[in-house]
Amino acid sequence: MKTPFVPLNESEQAVFTAFYQEYAPKLWGLIVEANLPVKKAEAILINTLVKAWPLLDGEPSPLARLLGLAYQQGLPIDGLRAHALTPHFLDPPQGDVE
Repeated sequence: MKTPFVPLNESEQAVFTAFYQEYAPKLWGLIVEANLPVKKAEAILINTLVKAWPLLDGEPSPLARLLGLAYQQGLPIDGLRAHALTPHFLDPPQGDVE
């Protein structure tokens, strides 16, 4: 995933890039579970991260805050709840585990 352009100075851009690389994949995984059209899913991801950026300094649970903002951006909560309650969601990973 490419970091979206956010108009910041060079040092702020580096910090935003690190923030994006840390949280975008995690948030994207949750957004994908909602089975939204790709354009809408991408818009939710980008808008959420850009909106969250000034709010998360010192936040004890950034992913929870990001998820709340994603809901405000149009992520449907019902689909994620239904998915989280299915038995396979809690199953351990399959394959070679050493």
